[in-house]
Amino acid sequence: MTHLYKPIRIQNATLHKDGTRIENYIHVFDKRLHKYFKSFHFYAEYDHDVSNVPLGILNIPALSAVVHFAWAVGINVEVGEIDETYLQELEKVRQIYAENSGYTSGPERSLKTNIAL
Repeated sequence: MTHLYKPIRIQNATLHKDGTRIENYIHVFDKRLHKYFKSFHFYAEYDHDVSNVPLGILNIPALSAVVHFAWAVGINVEVGEIDETYLQELEKVRQIYAENSGYTSGPERSLKTNIAL
């Protein structure tokens, strides 16, 4: 099945400010979706150094920021690395949304992981 939109790709987090800030760039390739994004840069700041935190954990905030939008619109999300436990729990959330609203149902709506960027 072909998708109506190109996937959203989340670039792996990079560390800044002595390891207390992470940044991800969110690639939205379909220009029709640009109006839904105020910025394509995502960042989170912490009061301690997170440079020893695995990349799969550091990518969680950016993925969490876009995944519900992607489910609602039917867009695939690609992320370079994500924690497996988080991904399993996120699938449970998606299933609950699907059961209660129907807007995330269908095999064409998926979350792709471990995509090399």
